Amino acid sequence: MTVTEVMTTEEKHLDTESTEKIVCVKNSTLYGISFFQTSGMLLIFTFFQYFGIILGATGFIQGILVSVRNLGSNIFQYVWGKIADKRGRKIVLCTGLAVMSLGSLITAFVFQLWQFFIMAVIITTIGFMFLPAWIGLLGDLTSVKERGEFVGKIQSFGSYLSIFVVLFVGIAMDQISDGKFIREAFIIPFTTAAAVFFVSFVLSLLFIKENPLARIKKNERLAQDTRSVLDLITTNPPYRRLLTINTLFSATMAFLWPILPFVTLNVAHNWTEVVLVWVVFQLPRAFSQQMAGKLSDKIGRKTVLIITRSLFVAVPLTAFLSLVTGDYLWLLMSSVAGGIGVGGDDAVLTSYTLDCSSSDTMARHYSILLTLGGIIMFVASLFSGFLFDVINTLFEFRMALEAMLLLISGARLVGVLTHLLLKKPTST
Repeated sequence: MTVTEVMTTEEKHLDTESTEKIVCVKNSTLYGISFFQTSGMLLIFTFFQYFGIILGATGFIQGILVSVRNLGSNIFQYVWGKIADKRGRKIVLCTGLAVMSLGSLITAFVFQLWQFFIMAVIITTIGFMFLPAWIGLLGDLTSVKERGEFVGKIQSFGSYLSIFVVLFVGIAMDQISDGKFIREAFIIPFTTAAAVFFVSFVLSLLFIKENPLARIKKNERLAQDTRSVLDLITTNPPYRRLLTINTLFSATMAFLWPILPFVTLNVAHNWTEVVLVWVVFQLPRAFSQQMAGKLSDKIGRKTVLIITRSLFVAVPLTAFLSLVTGDYLWLLMSSVAGGIGVGGDDAVLTSYTLDCSSSDTMARHYSILLTLGGIIMFVASLFSGFLFDVINTLFEFRMALEAMLLLISGARLVGVLTHLLLKKPTST
């Protein structure tokens, strides 16, 4: 073989790589993005509902706030996912993170409930666009065989380190508010969220490289793919069943969200204790993300998903015990159970969905899951807030909370049992 022939072979090989590898990013950058965006999301979700209560939200209004968050964060996910599949992960990821940063900063200086509603809509409908792009990016970098472990490592790294960010924020809030539940304390978590989202934006902008040649080839394939949303669902039995079961289970999850902040503020004594609830949640979450993803690669997504989601039943039950006894320790135990469950969801549900997708439809399949889940969670959390206010007219406040927690426990148990009907994921 001549030198010319050798060079030609190598060039062909390099050309094939350059046109097929759609995205390039170092693992160190992925870990950094994971840490900063996870810290921002944890701050948003930790203080979102408490902020509503401090601004004067009743049970029903709290249900509306949670519904707005759930619907807004999911209703446009298919649109964002389709754009991420077609135009690239980077532009959608960066735009979403920029909106999250700016939106968090503005929210820090909101003083009226209606203003908070507006910011909640902006953050969740536009800012959350980064989610399907982020998941699609992880999917681009992995194969089915090692996806669970890889996604678990990346996600758990962010979860571990974000604990220190939230703990620092809680201590700082107590210093400013003298341990009181006042509005001024919320300047700290929302400005901190703005800062970490901004760093995540910068990392994504500077260090994620996408291959335009590979993008052109992929778009050519996408142009030939005329399947509608309904086609993507109906032609994929494992995904269709996952979608149905996960949507129903999402409703049982959303029942608790308008209620839990009232329980927390009734049992916790200051902002540090409130934050510790989430710190204790985040630590087992990070551990579960790492272990559940790796375990699901070995024994199957379905088995691990059933195990981790069974722990969601314990969350309202232990919250009930904390309310009845007034013991803060039970509230922490509730967070441990929830953390393990959510960690399993982060790694296993994501991997399960990607396994059911082709390389060209990863973001779309994941975003459909989010969209339908968001719609049902909107209805469920709205109904939960309404039901709580109705029960509260019949019983005193604490008894109404206790009744809701027991009802939610039963609903979640039924939801977990439906997961026995899941089918083994297969790519389509």
